[in-house]
Amino acid sequence: MLTFLYILFGIVAFIITLFCIPIRILFDYDKIFIFEIKWLFLKFRIYPSDEEKKKKKTKKEPEKEKDKKKKAEKPEKNKRENPIKTFYNNQGFNALLDLIKY
Repeated sequence: MLTFLYILFGIVAFIITLFCIPIRILFDYDKIFIFEIKWLFLKFRIYPSDEEKKKKKTKKEPEKEKDKKKKAEKPEKNKRENPIKTFYNNQGFNALLDLIKY
């Protein structure tokens, strides 16, 4: 009976130890969706799998060359400046505070 309790205690202690180790789950959607799980030193990529990633890279390489050619031909559009920043530069910090208050 005592050995059964030792075995049961060992199993419970082992499970508790495993659950005390943090698990990191990464959901990222910048240009493509990425779903990864990190546990200890292990890293599991759920989506996209390595095969899908390789296929997409081989397909996108010619597109990158086309994009580079298009960028070289067309000049970049003028980006609009932030209106709050221009107001701050023209009027100063106190005027910006007054604008925010009212």
